[in-house]
Amino acid sequence: MIWRMKNHFLSIIFATAFALSFSPAQAQVPPVDELVQLKVLPGWRLANGNHMIGVELTLAEGWKTYWRNPGDAGIPPEFNLSRSKNLAGFATHWPTPNIYEDYGTMAIGYKDRVVFPIELSPRNESRAINLKGTLDLGVCAEVCIPVDLGFGIKLSASDDKVDPQISAALAKKPTRARNKFDCDVRPIKNGIMLETTLRQPKLGENEVLVLEVNGVDLWVASTELQRNGSRVTGKTKIINVAGNGVSFARDQVRLTLLSNNGAVESLGCAKG
Repeated sequence: MIWRMKNHFLSIIFATAFALSFSPAQAQVPPVDELVQLKVLPGWRLANGNHMIGVELTLAEGWKTYWRNPGDAGIPPEFNLSRSKNLAGFATHWPTPNIYEDYGTMAIGYKDRVVFPIELSPRNESRAINLKGTLDLGVCAEVCIPVDLGFGIKLSASDDKVDPQISAALAKKPTRARNKFDCDVRPIKNGIMLETTLRQPKLGENEVLVLEVNGVDLWVASTELQRNGSRVTGKTKIINVAGNGVSFARDQVRLTLLSNNGAVESLGCAKG
């Protein structure tokens, strides 16, 4: 299955498809607040003037949510902070996810509890940030449903106490790969084929390679991984669903190698 297009329309299709695949009795689910709860950890101001917070999700037993790339199917979390005051921008730091096999498909995400560290850039570093946002995500067990959670908090410019929960989540991010990866791009029908090569010792069992690109209306197929010693090759198809040409920046291609024993990632194809 191909997935990368940032479009809520796809989330609706995904949720509808799953709902239709079960009988009405099977599709009965508890209220949303019994499946997932959101809490904002107020965090602290960094030395560079930014503010680090954490968005904590607690999931009901047996339910999971997804990483920024959900795998073969799923709804990736998407934050919208556009209604905030004194906020110029933000960056989400993603803890290393787990890999699950569900009904013959691969899912990448989290169960039980996860903290997403978010680094906020204020317009005026000396003033508070009035944070107001929403989080769109999917939660799944035997059925999958889209969820829209709202949150808000006032973050003082004087907050300086480091939250160990957020620090722990930051420490769970994939480590940076020691080597850059090579990219080979060639045209195919309705899109392009992207092939990457990375020199990386084996991380553990059940390795999964994820390739991500920035672009408009792009779908990226699940990556085929081949390992030969320390040589890791990934191959994926990229298609423009609007029927236009495929265009993306090579220096913004992100490669993440996941396993049951950690993860590494690298940003940008090697020059050459």
